[in-house]
Amino acid sequence: MELTYTYLNLTPRQREVVYWVSEGLSNEEVAQKLVVQPCVVAGHLTSIYDILSIEWECRVNRPRLIRQFAVFFYRNPKLIPIRH
Repeated sequence: MELTYTYLNLTPRQREVVYWVSEGLSNEEVAQKLVVQPCVVAGHLTSIYDILSIEWECRVNRPRLIRQFAVFFYRNPKLIPIRH
């Protein structure tokens, strides 16, 4: 399944998490941006991984995950959440 289609199945908040991760932010930094606890961000990421069917190697290799998300937003700029 194409990432664009499954990305649209994410909640608006999950989309924000994906965006901030693509910018290279840590869970703690994403939590500060979204004004939540880091454990909330971790929970969102777990759900995102399942929805997007992200393989285990990418989950534990954050730089690879960041690249994957960054390329996605580069190719689909209209899907970037407009909340900075």
